[in-house]
Amino acid sequence: MEPQLFTDLTTLTSSKLAGRKTNSHSALLTREYLKARFKEHQLTVIEQPFTYPSGLFSKAQGVNIVATKTAKDTLENINTALYQEAVLLIEAFINQLLTNPEVFSPPLKAAT
Repeated sequence: MEPQLFTDLTTLTSSKLAGRKTNSHSALLTREYLKARFKEHQLTVIEQPFTYPSGLFSKAQGVNIVATKTAKDTLENINTALYQEAVLLIEAFINQLLTNPEVFSPPLKAAT
């Protein structure tokens, strides 16, 4: 397993980020971690707030993270360079990476 992948999985499944109930401190920490990781890869990151039903008569707010990167591909047509933009969209919904406690028990060990 790649060391960074191991670090990401260990961090995102840590007890510090446990639960991640919408608008909880754990959810905020998870968003900040993901935003930082996306920015390390030169992705543009935005937060996308949304509301959802919570209970019979109320609504709650959540936040999705959207990361994008625009790439320019050069197409040659005789002596003229044409540019075509392609967009790669990565959208992260982190509800729960770990739904089965046995998946990462015993703790993962980094590959050597």
